[in-house]
Amino acid sequence: MGEGKVIAGPEGAEWRMWSEKDPNILYLMKRKRLQFIVSSWNRLTGKEEIITEFLVPEIGSYVEFKQFTSPGNIIVAFRETPIFLLLRKKKNARYIKLPTRLKVREYLKMSKL
Repeated sequence: MGEGKVIAGPEGAEWRMWSEKDPNILYLMKRKRLQFIVSSWNRLTGKEEIITEFLVPEIGSYVEFKQFTSPGNIIVAFRETPIFLLLRKKKNARYIKLPTRLKVREYLKMSKL
């Protein structure tokens, strides 16, 4: 890093997020209607690798694509719905149906994942 360049990564992703652990990895999330694909893109090699794909029954008003857990797992949360996914680096997605509709992700920090 530190080259003073703007690096957009591959086209077609609606959500992008640089890894907190590796500055060469860019996480991407693409969407086709209710189908989502989460992948990682390596800045050095230019290769994109799919982490997981999933289908949701509804989307809500806002989609959160964040890293906030200590091991660097990714969350995908759909506000105003009870849908929440925890994406682990071992290429699996844990679907969690919340007991109430999600308002903000701070609710999730209080819950044990």
